[in-house]
Amino acid sequence: MKSSRPLEPCDEEGISLLTRCIEKLSNLVGGCIPRHIVNVMVQLAKIMEQLGCSTYGTICIYCLLKLLLEATIQYIYISSMKIEDPIIYVRKRSRNYASFSVTMIKRLRNVHGSKKKWILKTYLQVSKFVHPSDVVWTSTIYLDVKLVREVLDVILYVIAHAVRSGVLDKVCANLDFLKGLAKECELNESLKLLSR
Repeated sequence: MKSSRPLEPCDEEGISLLTRCIEKLSNLVGGCIPRHIVNVMVQLAKIMEQLGCSTYGTICIYCLLKLLLEATIQYIYISSMKIEDPIIYVRKRSRNYASFSVTMIKRLRNVHGSKKKWILKTYLQVSKFVHPSDVVWTSTIYLDVKLVREVLDVILYVIAHAVRSGVLDKVCANLDFLKGLAKECELNESLKLLSR
């Protein structure tokens, strides 16, 4: 049985660049987002650095990428709602097994519809490696450097958009530094946003 996605050979250089990008991103946005999200970024960078091209930890990397996407989007969504106690809100949603939902992507404020579709598409691509899809069942899972870059682009885009639109405090991150990171790491959608 064939996989629904072509398996790509290892890209050591790409993995190394993305590891550095994740480390820099965690430092640049540390004042904007909660510590637990920054900790996921740090763990992700360490695991990517340790594993390199090994296929043994690839699913773990995809799990962390999915968690990072969900936590970032959830935080921006809740911040935009100006909820008094976000922890209580998350606990209530967790009782119904819905602390994160795709609806949060759809309801991101001031994000254009085409960008929401891009965010959702990226989220679903990462999710197929975490759930028992045909890809997991039928092939060895390699780290897709393009997908990791896309996830980082989404995360930076959502954070930068939240800072620019006032959802997050403008002093929490230097937008010029974020723009430099987007350029260095080839995070194209974030770079377009930060170049406006």
